[in-house]
Amino acid sequence: MSAYVQVISSHAVFAAAVVAALAHDSFLRRRVSVGVGSAVDPAKYRQPALFVIDLCCPGPQPTALCRLLRGKYPVCKFVCLISPEQARADFMLGLFFAGVEGIVCLRQRWGSELRRAARNVLGGQLCIPAIVLRKFAAETGGVLEANNGLNKMLTAREIQIAHLTLRQFSTIAIAGELGISKRTVKFHLANIFLKTGVRNRSQLNSIVCGPHFPFDSSPRHS
Repeated sequence: MSAYVQVISSHAVFAAAVVAALAHDSFLRRRVSVGVGSAVDPAKYRQPALFVIDLCCPGPQPTALCRLLRGKYPVCKFVCLISPEQARADFMLGLFFAGVEGIVCLRQRWGSELRRAARNVLGGQLCIPAIVLRKFAAETGGVLEANNGLNKMLTAREIQIAHLTLRQFSTIAIAGELGISKRTVKFHLANIFLKTGVRNRSQLNSIVCGPHFPFDSSPRHS
């Protein structure tokens, strides 16, 4: 059964260009069917594997849109298209916190970048600029440092994995970002759980973040 990609854009001509860019990839063309829409009503969509959201044209606030769609489709993934003016670290970090797995800036060769992002995200990996990941690690590190010496309890690698675990990344995504195997990620997670006395990711999130943790907590599957 082929995956389904829903393109959301308020500009019909650009939406058609996005569909054409995706269809240019033989892998995606064989395995992905694509639909286009400008409405935000998730009831009209069949179960998607991926939403490609155009943020260059006027439309809904991206964080609210991601939460709305993820509420309807908990396992769907997101790639956002942004303009060069929007390619600021703080704006992209906001998308990252909202649950976006891929960010593509509409510069030259954006079509090939979009195809790469779609393939990676559908394969369980991330396509996020390195500057965003560094900023995320710094901000999340502040949360850990404020948590009663949790940093003193964990090794440097465990802290890295805790950063991404708190963001609810899958085991595959964590392994890809850190360049290690899934087995190694699971080994470090087991050590983190043992040292902190928790049994799962949700409990780790609750003891570190408490009820006022600002990051998106939408579920991801390992």
